[in-house]
Parts: sequence; C-alpha cells; structure tokens
Amino acid sequence: MLTDTHCHLSGLSEEEINTVLKNAQDNGVDRLIAIGSGYGFEDNIQTVSLTKKHDNVFCSLGIHPHEACTMTTESFRALKDLITTENKVVAVGETGLDYHYMHSPKDVQQMVFSHFIHLAKEAKKPLVVHDRKCADECVQLIKSEAKGAVTGVVHCFSGTKKLAQQYLDIGFMISFTGVITFKKAHELRAVVKMVPLDRLMIETDAPFLAPIPYRGKKNEPAYVKYVAECVAQVKGLSFDEIAKATTGNAERFFGL
Repeated sequence: MLTDTHCHLSGLSEEEINTVLKNAQDNGVDRLIAIGSGYGFEDNIQTVSLTKKHDNVFCSLGIHPHEACTMTTESFRALKDLITTENKVVAVGETGLDYHYMHSPKDVQQMVFSHFIHLAKEAKKPLVVHDRKCADECVQLIKSEAKGAVTGVVHCFSGTKKLAQQYLDIGFMISFTGVITFKKAHELRAVVKMVPLDRLMIETDAPFLAPIPYRGKKNEPAYVKYVAECVAQVKGLSFDEIAKATTGNAERFFGL
C-alpha cells in the first residue's frame, strides 16, 4: 500500500482521471493527495471537486510561487474559505519560493508565501512547500513567520544535505520524487540516505518528473512505486518496509 503525497490531476477529463486512478490502484497506490495550485484559483476549485467524486483522493490548496503575482485579496479569501470549510482539504499549498524562472518577483513571492504560512497556522493544517533555487530563504521565512507553530513538508526536494538538515531541524518532512531514480542524481540519493525514515515521504509530482523507466514521458501516481523502490535500495531496506513507513508518515502528517 502506497500514498502519492503530491500529484496534479486538475485539467484531466473524467475518463483520464478514471484511468489514472485505476492504474494507481493496480500498482498498489491506494491514496492520493492532489495539489491545487499551478494555474490560479480555478485549479483549486477543480481539485476540490475531484476529491468529492473519489473517496481515496484528498487535496492541498494554494498558489504556486510562479503564480504569486496573480494572487489578489479576493482570491486569497476564497482559498481560505475552501481550506477551512472543505473536509477533504488536508494541507495548505503548494506555496513557497522559486527563483529559477522568476515568473513572479521575489518580494511578491515572499509576501504570498508569508500569507500562506499564517493561513496554515490559523487553519491548523500542514504546509506543502515548494523550494527551488532560493538558497535557504524559504526555510528562514518559515522560521520567522511560523515561529514553530506550523508543520510542513518540502515537496520534490532537490537541495543539499545542509538544506535538508535545516528543514529537519524545524520539524519538517522531506518528500522525494522520481528525480532520485535519475542516473546522475548521486547527491540527491545521498540526501535520501541521510533523512530519517520517519521524516520521509514519497510523491510523483505528476504529470511531471516521471521516474526511470518512464523518464521523459507523462508521469502518473502509479509510478510512485519506482520512487519507493529507489528509496528502499538507497536505505538498504525492503520495498514493504518503505511502503509501510512512508504510508504511515503520510497518514500522520495529513491526518488521514
């Protein structure tokens, strides 16, 4: 039994959704956390709607840092209402900082991220964090704004051991994608090895970042099993041990 703790399902047709969910079930993935964040507020609406149609799909709502500049007072209030009233919303995000493409200015990203940190604290829900090419600014902002009152996970972790330890030190979880299966991802696999098993989760970030042997193709939740297999190999444990541990971590973290 596996849980894909981070996937994007909005924008798919009903037929495509049914196929994705069946493929997941056939591969031992019986629970999904769908992320509403990438393409503005409507993406969140679609994601909540999806959870109401499928018992094994839960969601987290937010705005990707690329889209931070589209956030308005009205859209934030609407998101806050969904997060605090819809019972299948189990987390806040994804939200965070991304200085790779700079689709939104740094100050705007930081302001929006700060708002979501406070919302997570107010709603008493964990935070799903996107951290990319921003040194340690993300973790420092969490420390200054949350003041120890927010739990969270860094999704699709791609940083260094030092950065991972900073997140572990503030009580956050670390989540890995199929990137850890890539041939040249030696340093990232070293991070997998150092993260304690009770602080580790797995995800696909579907439809992006498909693992080997599907690299370059469209990703889907069924493929989270390849992430689990890689974690098991790196840590010298069995697949079943990793499946049990990461599923238990997801259950506790999201309150499933």
